[in-house]
Amino acid sequence: MKKLAVFFPGIRYSSECPLLYFAQKECRRAGYELLPLYYSFRQGDELPEDFSYETFVENTIPQICRELTGASVRDYDEVLFVSKSIGTVLAGLAEQQLALQPKQFLLTPVPAALPLMEPMTGRAAAVLGTNDANMEPDRLTDFCKRNQIPLRLYPNVGHRPEAENTEETFRILADILEFLHIFISTTL
Repeated sequence: MKKLAVFFPGIRYSSECPLLYFAQKECRRAGYELLPLYYSFRQGDELPEDFSYETFVENTIPQICRELTGASVRDYDEVLFVSKSIGTVLAGLAEQQLALQPKQFLLTPVPAALPLMEPMTGRAAAVLGTNDANMEPDRLTDFCKRNQIPLRLYPNVGHRPEAENTEETFRILADILEFLHIFISTTL
């Protein structure tokens, strides 16, 4: 069985950052070929004053669709999209524009991803910190319950689900990776 995992980073959260880096290792261990996407600013970069998320998405989605088409995504028996933050919007749009139905593992989705997540019932899971300034935990909890999308909430962490101390951060990361492992081990 040919399997492909595609990684959609956030604006300043590349595929080399902890959540996506270790998710790639987990997916490789599960037999997936990996396709990390690159389109972001580097961590620590200041966004231009005229930066617009809408314009960023509009300019980036054609590039992603070309890359996925070039990677012959349709030739795979199983496709998994792992996305972080604005990457959750890009993953949903790529699914829609390429008429795909991949499994979707959404790390800290943003509100603009919610309408794109509705058709993902039965093939998506999400992760969020309760202090995420970009998404109200109650809003995502209600949405995921209505749409039968498993959700793991992590108390007292923000958009980067990292705690004040290293040990707790590692525990959260390990739990997210276990959730990913369980998710990719289930069949559609």
